[in-house]
Amino acid sequence: MDYTHKIKFRIVDISSEDSYNTSEEILKGPDSQGWYSARFCQFPQEMIIQFPYNIHLKQINLLSHEKKIASMIDIYTFIPNNFYMDPDIDYKSVPFEKLGYIRMDNNQKSNYKAREFRKIFVDSNCSSIKLVLHKNFVNKYNAFNQVGLMYLEFVGEALPEVRRPIFEKVEPVAEQVKIEDMDEQIQEKIKTLKALQEEAIKTEDFDEAKKLKQNIERTLLIGKKLLALEIDKKQAVEDQDFDHAKLLKNEIENLKNMVKPQIKEKEEVEEKNEEDNKQNQEKQDKTIDITENKPQDK
Repeated sequence: MDYTHKIKFRIVDISSEDSYNTSEEILKGPDSQGWYSARFCQFPQEMIIQFPYNIHLKQINLLSHEKKIASMIDIYTFIPNNFYMDPDIDYKSVPFEKLGYIRMDNNQKSNYKAREFRKIFVDSNCSSIKLVLHKNFVNKYNAFNQVGLMYLEFVGEALPEVRRPIFEKVEPVAEQVKIEDMDEQIQEKIKTLKALQEEAIKTEDFDEAKKLKQNIERTLLIGKKLLALEIDKKQAVEDQDFDHAKLLKNEIENLKNMVKPQIKEKEEVEEKNEEDNKQNQEKQDKTIDITENKPQDK
């Protein structure tokens, strides 16, 4: 099952920007005026993007300006060794790792009228991204030799190890997530699985105990993901991004549905055991002790 969704981000550092087309425009969505570099800027231009927590990045959606087009864009990623990002980090000293690059089209075929959309599939754990935009393609419509991006979108999922959001408005979660902090359904399943595991250990059914251990670990992972999605959903509601909130709500429900079968199975087993015990009791009640009617020896 896929748990990917659009990840919130902010731009924490940028080489330059035009007075009327700042980096904040990118955050406004696909209908924004976009970001332009400063006129006659030095190349390459760098843009550093920070996520609210560590993520597994799967896709980057990028929309370039139709006339202010970078000839090439390098993509770098970074994730801290201890999994926690210092919000006051100096990005000039961060050891970004190069993920790859994309070459852009000069857009002559469309006569510089069509914006170039790129869907870039990646597979990387990161807390921040650095985009390095190389020198622009020269054309008569780009008199100041600028590069421009109209829209950016990042798709992925939160890493379960990460529970310290660094954006303002996002409530922090304890580094070590407690079971008591998780969804009640998750707590109930873990309680059920642990009880079954203890029973398997008592009867020395170690194969079953191993399976239950793996099931407990999977359930804990689901619990952590649910917690991260709930944070995202709360942030989306605060930002009035209701489409995103609805998507997250559906993902949360899908995850919760993965928990139900085990609980239902446990209930069915308990009902069957209860029924068996009841039938056994009824049989015992109907049993006649033949010693009661046996003639006594004289």
